[in-house]
Amino acid sequence: MIIKKWIVFLKEHLIVRTLLLISVTAMVLLCLVLWWLSAYTRHGQAISVPDIGRMQVQDAAALLARHHLKCEIIDSIYYPDAIPGSIIDQTPPEGSLVKENRIVFVTINARSPRKTTVPDVKDMSHRQAVALLKGMGFPEPATEYVPSEYRDLVIEVCYNGQPVERGTKMPINARLTLRVGNGYMDSTLLPDSGITDTEMPLIDEGWLE
Repeated sequence: MIIKKWIVFLKEHLIVRTLLLISVTAMVLLCLVLWWLSAYTRHGQAISVPDIGRMQVQDAAALLARHHLKCEIIDSIYYPDAIPGSIIDQTPPEGSLVKENRIVFVTINARSPRKTTVPDVKDMSHRQAVALLKGMGFPEPATEYVPSEYRDLVIEVCYNGQPVERGTKMPINARLTLRVGNGYMDSTLLPDSGITDTEMPLIDEGWLE
């Protein structure tokens, strides 16, 4: 009886019937959207990222694939104490909860240090040359003082005792040596004589006349 009264009421009131139909449709659409979002994001499902540090990339990629994750190399840095080609950093880190098919970005240890061009520091001050080399990534260079008229000016750059020519590329971890002037010159021998300039006999100017 009540149902029949409602049916009659809805037939007589078009506006109420339309509003009720809109409300029911909206509820159905909302339920469908919520179900789709839950299925799309796999609500409540997460994967713990495994520890792939110190592993080779091929082995790490295989391990991640078993966890439905992917691997991508984004950078390489040289560490002499680490195994060449091994992973030294990962993002997200170990234990992070992520969704399936998430990419794990890794940084690997380069097989050799990168090389860079040694700058021309000749005639620079010792302090300026050291700052420049360190700013480029080289270790702090050693200093060797040699006889020179000007003090603390760089005369040349050496590596393993050999001069480094301008434009030479060296490993970034190379320990260079700066040969720097000490501010005074050694006595030099005069040409065709076996005595120094300080030992040269005085000449009587009167004899020359």
